[in-house]
Amino acid sequence: MITINKRVKKLLAACFLMVLWGCGNDKHDNAENALKDQGITIDICNGYTPVKNQASNSNCWMYGMLATIETEHISRGDSIHLSVRYGMRKLIEDAAAKRYMSGGCHTRSIRGMAQDALVIIEKYGAMPYDAYMDTEDTDTPYAPSLRMAYRLANKGARLRSGLNKTMEGVERALDSALGPCPPRVFMLGAEYTKGEFGRSVCSPGEYIALTSCTHHPFFEMMTIESGDNYERHQQLNVPLDLLRQIILYAVDHGHGVCWQGDTSEQGFSFKHGLAILPKGHEVTQAQRQKELETMETTDDHCMAIIGRAHDKKNQRYLIMKNSWGKGNPFGGLMMVSEDYAVMKSTVVIVPVSCAQTCISSYRACPHHSGE
Repeated sequence: MITINKRVKKLLAACFLMVLWGCGNDKHDNAENALKDQGITIDICNGYTPVKNQASNSNCWMYGMLATIETEHISRGDSIHLSVRYGMRKLIEDAAAKRYMSGGCHTRSIRGMAQDALVIIEKYGAMPYDAYMDTEDTDTPYAPSLRMAYRLANKGARLRSGLNKTMEGVERALDSALGPCPPRVFMLGAEYTKGEFGRSVCSPGEYIALTSCTHHPFFEMMTIESGDNYERHQQLNVPLDLLRQIILYAVDHGHGVCWQGDTSEQGFSFKHGLAILPKGHEVTQAQRQKELETMETTDDHCMAIIGRAHDKKNQRYLIMKNSWGKGNPFGGLMMVSEDYAVMKSTVVIVPVSCAQTCISSYRACPHHSGE
């Protein structure tokens, strides 16, 4: 665990508030007062790009995963800002092609898992935010565009028009709905293909998805039973205490962490920028399993973990970058209690290196060696 002296804590807190200001939050004083009112001290705040607003679109998973990758690179000193619109367009194109080839049987929505974003980057690359951006605080017509693409794919399948001809029609329709996508990436005077740019920001196999449940064996890959897991992505199942260790290790070492979990709990309040468990809530593997099985823990939302904090009662928080705009005391960020984050997570995505380091240490411990 990293030890941070008081001077560094004050500096991080000041930097945190400056970031809120620099990201366009015109309520700097309110943010500072909110921190004081809650008695919250920032321990670690890793870099992040401006908070965005997904509006009513159900694509938080794309925002959360891209934000995680951005934090990873900013911590390395390599500032990047990625296009959500490009990833969503590629999702729609991919879905339309599958619809055609399945004779109209393939189906999905714009909801999904953060792992979908990793697959899209690996298959289709990525684009910078400025090259193909969403309009701030405005609904981008992703769901209508997907329905339109499916209609075109259905028609093509009925007429047996061929995949290429059908997809040309889909491309034209998406150009009209979402705007034409630039053919190449230009950065710092250099030209890249989208695939080259995508591989430069996220290598295949760079991240691993984790979960924690007892109805599957620990330390084996499983497929989480979520309605949003259309592509049947797999996750590594680990004990709850190890999941906590991996999250904290990654954050403390400057890595981005992607968190999927339950935000429909009464203790989750975007208005107040806080998420906490009820007083006396049991934080155990057995209780977590019970809440999964009784559907008290659901797969609602996705955010990027960018730091850690604590309050005057020494309750520890994970700082999460949300995608619901900047209209809360922390400029759109959330202070999520560590216990809430662990208990109410469904999937957590971290760099493979972080998971490997923590798992090796965990299994080397005599207390856990038999697991």
